[in-house]
Amino acid sequence: MQPITNIFTDCTDMVNHLRADLAEAKHHIYFQFFKFEADELGRQIGDLLIQRAQEGVDVRVIYDAVACWYVPRRFFRYMQKGGVKVLAFNGLFSRNGIPVNFRNHRKIVSIDGTAAYVGGMNIAQRYCHGVHSGKWRDTHLRLTESTAVKELESVFLWEIGRAHV
Repeated sequence: MQPITNIFTDCTDMVNHLRADLAEAKHHIYFQFFKFEADELGRQIGDLLIQRAQEGVDVRVIYDAVACWYVPRRFFRYMQKGGVKVLAFNGLFSRNGIPVNFRNHRKIVSIDGTAAYVGGMNIAQRYCHGVHSGKWRDTHLRLTESTAVKELESVFLWEIGRAHV
């Protein structure tokens, strides 16, 4: 089996495949993005994650606290109230109050240990449709080879230990 089943350079195409895979999840969804905004796309993905959590799927989300600084906290609390386990990665200050700039730019999704996504795209409308200066050009991969998927799951689970609210 080929480890890379899809190479995406179009955000909308990647998101459509991601939605389909999320909708089929039976056991777990591990979802980590540097940017996860509360725009139309982010709310649609958030609602899908809540739906899956309420149907018994273990759904965990990690987002970068500083990259999502302007995202209303109620967006993440809404997901938490819906059953999604949400963690912020590293706020602006460390636990001892010292300013830090240790960011997490990862974009990893693992679904049931059978499919994973990794690459440079974020969950925000502007990444799919662009802004006044144009559209981003980024690459994202969909993997289905079990060893690659398990490795990405391991990275996500390791990050849980480093993330904090």
